[in-house]
This record gives sequence, C-alpha cells and structure tokens, in this order.
Amino acid sequence: MTFLAPRLRRLPHHLHGWVPFLLFFSFLAWLWAPPVYGEHPPARTLTGHHGEIFGLAFDPANRLLASGGGDQTIRVWDVQTGRLHTILQGPTAPIRTLAFSPKGNFLASGASDKTTRVWNLQTGKEAVSFSSVFGNIRAVAFSPDGEILASTGDGGSLRLLDWKANKELKAMKSGFGINYALAFSPSGSVIATGSSDTQVHIWDAFSGQQQTVFSGHAKAVLAVAFSPDGSLLASGSSDGTVKLWEVRTGRERGALHGHAGDINAVQPVEHWEYFRIKRFRCGLWRWPTMEHSWLPPAVTESYIFNQPAFPRRRWLNPIHHR
Repeated sequence: MTFLAPRLRRLPHHLHGWVPFLLFFSFLAWLWAPPVYGEHPPARTLTGHHGEIFGLAFDPANRLLASGGGDQTIRVWDVQTGRLHTILQGPTAPIRTLAFSPKGNFLASGASDKTTRVWNLQTGKEAVSFSSVFGNIRAVAFSPDGEILASTGDGGSLRLLDWKANKELKAMKSGFGINYALAFSPSGSVIATGSSDTQVHIWDAFSGQQQTVFSGHAKAVLAVAFSPDGSLLASGSSDGTVKLWEVRTGRERGALHGHAGDINAVQPVEHWEYFRIKRFRCGLWRWPTMEHSWLPPAVTESYIFNQPAFPRRRWLNPIHHR
C-alpha cells in the first residue's frame, strides 16, 4: 500500500501581508480568553459504597481516587476508566478522612473507631495502625517529604506519627473541642488545624509546640489550606466565610463572603488564587482583588476538584461524584 503526501496549497500572494496581524490577534485572543469551566472529560458515577461517603482523596499523579464512608470500607478507583482498583477493609466504624502519601504508594485513613491506618496500595494490605483515646479521627495529612503522618480529631488532639517506624513522635492538645481540619505548610515546618473553638491553631512541626492562634471566625473552622509559597493560610468556617491570614504575623488579610452555610473545603489553585467548595455551590476566588465567580450548578450532589491536574490558564477539571 502506497501513501501519498497531501498537496499543500500556497497562500495567495495578496494575503501575505495579513499573516503577521492574524497571528498577533490570535495570540491576544488566546491570552485574554476567560477561564473555561466546562471543558472536562465526561462525568463518571462511581458506585459500590453502601451509605454516606465522608472522605475523598486523589493520588499525586491523578490516576487514583480513594473514597471512604459509612460502610467501613475504602475503595480505590481508576480515574481514567472509573473501574474499581481495590477495596481496603479493616476499620470497624465509618471512614472520616483519607490522604495519599506524596509518592502515592501509601494511603492514610482516619475513622470513627479511633484508629489512624496506613495502607500499602501495592499489596492492598494495612501497613500500620495507631489507636487514639479521644474519639473520631477527622483529618490526616502526610508531611511534604512523606516521613511524618499527622492525625487529629475529637478532643482537640494532634498527633505526629513516624508511621514507618510505627511510633508516636508527639501528642499535643489545642484545648477542648474538635479539630476538623489539618494541613502541613509546603516546607513541612508548620502545621495548621481548624477547630470547633472557632480558631485556627498554628503548630511547630518539629517541636510540637503551639506557636499562635488565628481568631476571627464566628463558628467552627472546618477547612484549612496553605498557599503554594506557604505565606498565606486560608480557613473556611461554619459561619460561611473564608479568611486569609499571613502565616508569619497572624494578620488577617481579607475575608471572602458569599456562601450561606458551611465551608467544608478550601484549596489553592494557583499563586494567590483559591477556590472553595460547599456541598451544593462552589466559587472560584482571586486574591487579592476579591473577584469571584460561581461555577455552574452541579447536577450531582458535589464537585470534587483534581487540583494538581489543572491545565494552563486556570481551567478547572471537575470530577462529579454522587
């Protein structure tokens, strides 16, 4: 079989002078085009859990999605195909929170049976388990280097775990109440927790000492997230606001208003830019101009955003989940 190369037509001579202008204006149109929110792969519905789903997490490579809920199981899904990769079993109460290790080969879970577990995703087996005396484990997070696992929840407890050596390094308390949220700074030197006492607590990750608290919310703090350079911290609250704080000084830099209920998650998209998620409404905010836009209403119950997969020009790539 012989393949013939296609014949290329030459541009008429009288149009040659317009080529630079066409290229220039095409470039301007691309540069100034607004972010596109609707261009994403077809939505997938992942079924298999029995009951509510409380925890969701993407692996760093965006290949896997882990889900955990009231049926006491963790399910790991292939993002591209929607197929079930594996089922992890062991907790004896609902799964509240999930987090992948930086390399994506281990998964941490926190449950209402007072356990923090780490799972080896290559073998599908539990690698290590830690028990707490305080109650529900509501948030877990790996340090940026993957060496330390932080776990927090009821009783205002915060534990730093050397999970590879199966030992507890530090155990701290932020007072009475419940810690709902937890985040490491990009450098791994600072930890932030959000609490039912309406405050954000800032901890030294090496000494375990509390450095300061950020006060300003009127209700419980349900979500915390550092900016990519670690200089700012965003906190979302049951009072319907997101506040931005200078980590070094503790000064409040601004408050974002618009939601009528709980702010359950905040996440940096790019430098100085954040989006925030509520159960039925999601807004994208730009700092420091305070410009924002609401994303189109979801036909399913919630949007889960795969933040590391965002392509250039701040396009959003949502995965819908029932």
